[in-house]
Amino acid sequence: MENTSKLIAFTDAASIEAMTIAKQIYLPAMTDFDEVWKLVPEKSLTVKGQNDRKDADKTEKLTYELIYEKVIRKEYSLRGDCINIVSVTNDEYRRLFKTDTLPVQACYLMDLCRTPGNFFLIPYKNAYSVTDARKSGPTKGYFDRFLLAVYNFFFGITDYSGSLNSVLKDDDLAEFYKSYLREKYTSDDNLSWNKFVEINFLQDYVEDFAENSYGKPIEFWPGHFTGKAMPETEGEFILFYENAADLIRKRGDRINLRLQGKRKKY
Repeated sequence: MENTSKLIAFTDAASIEAMTIAKQIYLPAMTDFDEVWKLVPEKSLTVKGQNDRKDADKTEKLTYELIYEKVIRKEYSLRGDCINIVSVTNDEYRRLFKTDTLPVQACYLMDLCRTPGNFFLIPYKNAYSVTDARKSGPTKGYFDRFLLAVYNFFFGITDYSGSLNSVLKDDDLAEFYKSYLREKYTSDDNLSWNKFVEINFLQDYVEDFAENSYGKPIEFWPGHFTGKAMPETEGEFILFYENAADLIRKRGDRINLRLQGKRKKY
């Protein structure tokens, strides 16, 4: 069976293609989406000029979201996001090694970044962007460290340096994201890490299932959780490029199975 990640490349993580696939793979697990979520383009207004001049161009970006029709009840939409962000690492590699040439492993990863295996949904509403916070916050966009903060929240681990409040840098944003996690990933009135992992196809990002629960997230390279967010050696860069690419391929396989209807129970 061919891997979905090889069949489809998105022009943007929030493109109509990406959101259509997301709707197909998420709907079976999150039944409250059914018949009440729809794809809509994001309208934008680009203002030109200075000193409050009224020159403006109306544009429609190729950005789509799953938006709840009864906005008053939900007050947020779901937008696409890339799990692994490669641009930050590439820029650091060029800066650190004073070169414009990236290793071949970086090129392989870049080929996979805009494919289904590197795409998931996050909640969004005005002024609250988990995507922007991930890129600019202390995790530097590295998904393993962000996922560790999510894991800590699910299991009540309150170490501030590894909390969602610390990672997202904004208490209001963190509380918004926590409320979303409580709403969508609760089982028998308890937060369910298993449900979060299964619904988002993150089995390969965490330690093996044991004692009726998935384990904690896996580091991209040894010491990443306790050391600096950015890689510092050639070996750490290569490990990130290789591990992130491998995880995207594996997750793409899981999504492909969902699209093929081979795995219907979480």
